[in-house]
Amino acid sequence: MINLIGFIVDRLNWWGERLGIDVRVRHGDTSSYERRKQAKKPPDFLVLTPETLQAILPGSRMKKHLSKVKNVIIDEVHDLADSKRGIQLSLALERLADLTEGMQRIGLSATVGNPKEVSNLLVGDRDCEIISTDNISTSCIIFVPTDEKITFNQSRLFRSVILSNDAASDNT
Repeated sequence: MINLIGFIVDRLNWWGERLGIDVRVRHGDTSSYERRKQAKKPPDFLVLTPETLQAILPGSRMKKHLSKVKNVIIDEVHDLADSKRGIQLSLALERLADLTEGMQRIGLSATVGNPKEVSNLLVGDRDCEIISTDNISTSCIIFVPTDEKITFNQSRLFRSVILSNDAASDNT
């Protein structure tokens, strides 16, 4: 089985090195030294699992940093739609949204059977825009809440949390 977090982090690190973006991962195997570093100086992109997000939300220092999150990207969101992990993710997103002044939720998937059902996982009963791209090489559906859209300023990168569906290392 491919370690999805490792795959995502490798690709993001490649881009991060070229663009000056700090990318870090946090999961059950993350050392206490690395966790302290993240708590003192959070990265631009933090890649973690839904379980890890739930675990770091109560921490006072991390809560302060998480309040600055502007974007949450959920990769392979279809895998979470009908599971306990999906419910946990939905609750964690609401808790995180309560901390922020405006947070864009983006769900990515190439194989969504019922887009409306999956969008409910991410945004509840709020309106959202479902963007579907269908071409030969790629099929992707993105869910973007219409009341939480953020305009990107190309001269400034916003902090992001990227949630991976990799359950291989989900203890914090």
